[in-house]
Amino acid sequence: MIPGRCELRNNVSLCALRSALCCLFTILILLSSFFAGPILTRGAERSLTDGIHRYQKLVTLYPHKAAYWNALGYYYLRAGNLQEAETHFLTAIEIDYSYPTPHNNLGVVYLKQDRPEQAEKEFLQAVKLNPQYSKAQYNLAVALFHQKRYADAARAYFKARDIDREYVDRRDNNEHTRKKLQAALEQAAEDEESSKELKRMQKWLAPNY
Repeated sequence: MIPGRCELRNNVSLCALRSALCCLFTILILLSSFFAGPILTRGAERSLTDGIHRYQKLVTLYPHKAAYWNALGYYYLRAGNLQEAETHFLTAIEIDYSYPTPHNNLGVVYLKQDRPEQAEKEFLQAVKLNPQYSKAQYNLAVALFHQKRYADAARAYFKARDIDREYVDRRDNNEHTRKKLQAALEQAAEDEESSKELKRMQKWLAPNY
């Protein structure tokens, strides 16, 4: 009888644990509707159309939530609709200027629109709000590169690398920013600042040769 009672007690405990886990899972699902915006901006399994429809509804229900406007802009950006993306990122910034993500995302829109000066301003604001924002710091280097400010771009690039070397290496594998910067600095080596940054880059690259 004792083993039976112990088994029953274990079953009761197990049931209670399962019930608690179910409740927790339900709560997490409910909370996800409030926090999904910034989570989905880092990559989502939803289709672009589903994402746009979902966040159109959410910004209607919660028009003062900057994260939802940012997420809606993100999906439009992914869909290639730069005008809509810009509008929604600007709305997110208007609601919460201290939110760094829409500044970075708006900068990406400006880069795609060949407006690197405006992009630079948004990336600078993003890293001012979050100095550890490696993505925005790297994007700043790209914006400066497109302005042919190669020494400044190299400095921004190294700062991004100091923040998160792993992230920078991943992007370099696809975008080859480091090689492009080095080539540009070599061409502009007669400029003192460019020459200095080129030497710094070569010194850093030396172990990889």
